[in-house]
Amino acid sequence: MHLNPCSSDSCEIASAIAKESDAELVVVTDGCHGAVGVLPDGVQVTVPAHRADHVRDTTGAGDAFLGGMLAQAVSDHRVRLPKCKDTLTEMLQWGSKCASLCVGQAGALPPLLDGGEETSYGM
Repeated sequence: MHLNPCSSDSCEIASAIAKESDAELVVVTDGCHGAVGVLPDGVQVTVPAHRADHVRDTTGAGDAFLGGMLAQAVSDHRVRLPKCKDTLTEMLQWGSKCASLCVGQAGALPPLLDGGEETSYGM
């Protein structure tokens, strides 16, 4: 199953924000339709949503998306914002994968066992 890429509205919103701001990167997520990122030079990348096995709860999906993007940005132990289409695509894909893991669980935080230990999701 191939999901539709980011909607044209999201692409237009991201481009408008990028044009009107001095931001180094603008990212707009669009739920099951994916995400779009725009660089200062106008380069625009859309990625489809990474397929989740099942969706239980979307709470925290945006935070998980951002966390995945940031993890990829510091993966070589230095912070680097994307400067080209390829690195932006990779960051968006990491974000999408992390969000897809998040939506398979209920709630933003993992449930606790009686002893206060966090449960494991097999990761």
